[in-house]
This record gives sequence, C-alpha cells and structure tokens, in this order.
Amino acid sequence: MRPRFRPFDEHRPINIHRRNLPHWEQPGATYFLTFRLGDSLPAGLLRELQIQRAAWLRVHQLDDRCSLNDLDPILCKEYHRRFTAKEHRWLDEGHGRCLLRQPDLRTHVTDALLHFDDDRYLLDEFVVMPNHVHALVLPLGNHSRSDITASWKKFAARQINAALRESGTLWQAETYDHVVRDIEQLRSYRQYIAANPVKARLRTDDYTLGKGTGIETES
Repeated sequence: MRPRFRPFDEHRPINIHRRNLPHWEQPGATYFLTFRLGDSLPAGLLRELQIQRAAWLRVHQLDDRCSLNDLDPILCKEYHRRFTAKEHRWLDEGHGRCLLRQPDLRTHVTDALLHFDDDRYLLDEFVVMPNHVHALVLPLGNHSRSDITASWKKFAARQINAALRESGTLWQAETYDHVVRDIEQLRSYRQYIAANPVKARLRTDDYTLGKGTGIETES
C-alpha cells in the first residue's frame, strides 16, 4: 500500500541540523522544497533580509537557530508574511540569467525530479520557474529529504552545464525546506505552486508545471 500523507508530529523523533537555515527531518513527513539558481537573488537583498530576520527574532526573544516548526501558528504566519513571501517575491522578479526559462534546460530539472518518483520518494505538485523550483515530496524508505534534493541538483547541474559548455556551481548550496504540518497546509502549498507562474506573470513557455505520482490523503 502506498504511503499516505502524514501530518508533522512533534512527539515523534526529529532530526535537526543547520547551515544558514535550520533543517528538520522526520521519517514519514512531507516537505515543501524550494531550491534556486546561484544568481537568483542579489547578495544585497539577501543581506537586507538577514538583518531584518535577526531583528525580528530579537523582538520576539527567539533563538536564531529556531525553525518555523518551533513557532506558534500566529508567529509562523507573520514570519512567512515578512520573510518567506518577500524572498519568493524577489525570486519571481526574475533576477539573474534565469537559465530555466529555456525549455531545453528546464527539461533536465523535470527529468531529475521525476526520475526516482515512486521509488525513492513520492513527488506531488511541482513547478520549474526561470530561476527556481518548488516541489512537494514525501521520501520513502531510508531515503532522506537532503539526499533527494542533493541528487536532483547534482543531476540537473551536470546536464545543464554540459548543454551550456560551462562548469562550476549552478545552484545555491542551501535548499529551503519546510515540514508540512497538516492537510490544510498541504493544500495551501499545492495552490501556491499552481498559482506561482500566474503570479509571476510568466508566459506558458517560461515554466513547467507538473505532478508526479502524487501524495495520497485520507480524504
């Protein structure tokens, strides 16, 4: 029987590690993932966001290592409005070369996303935008969220660099990931992914919107 969506459970084991951002992993959890090209956000904008985030955490007496899953729903909503939404808006503005606007290069990303679908993970809704990717994924077995995203980025980078006859780093090293808390949030992320190209005012040949095997829910 195919695994179904399971809400985040604060009483079950959680693996927490961090680089610039905290990353939570829980067996059986579903994740909303965003990864972006290395030139997609100017350094100045990122510094501005980091300064604002640090000030907001101090005001609310929160540790800078905290995760969104640490926050109560009201603070979590405010955080998304102030920081996550702003970063996604900047991504939608189309900074950088936007290599994934080219259909032939974008295909390498969709191929990577779909390659191990229904084997190492269940892939739900996803969208490949000109300079970033959003996806919902449920890892299977012993395959971790971090290993899955690393394999996507490695495969796509190798293919894209070969097509461009270039070398070097393609993606921003760190992936934004969020454990999906409940069925309502899963539906909200699905709606966000579907609406993202329209919100960014893209032409139909500027992006790829798709769905893998899908994540089943109880209702």
